[in-house]
Amino acid sequence: MSLIVEIKTEEGQTIGVLTVEAKNFKTGSRGYHGQAKIDFEGKRYQTQLQMVEIGSKSAAPKDGAAKDGAAENTAAKDDATKEDESNE
Repeated sequence: MSLIVEIKTEEGQTIGVLTVEAKNFKTGSRGYHGQAKIDFEGKRYQTQLQMVEIGSKSAAPKDGAAKDGAAENTAAKDDATKEDESNE
């Protein structure tokens, strides 16, 4: 499904129209995304729109594996930094 999005000034003048497509994001969330280039007041703009469905992301692991892995990576980086500092 596509959505058509109008970009308007406060006065209601349409300055751009953007088509956004349904998208499954890498994070696991669902929604819509689109991009286009529009002209406004003699300048060219790159425009993006992202709509993310609230609550659509897959449930995070409950066993804490991802959190533990992140802690291990941080500890390893800290150890490497200390080792680099002692070699200076």
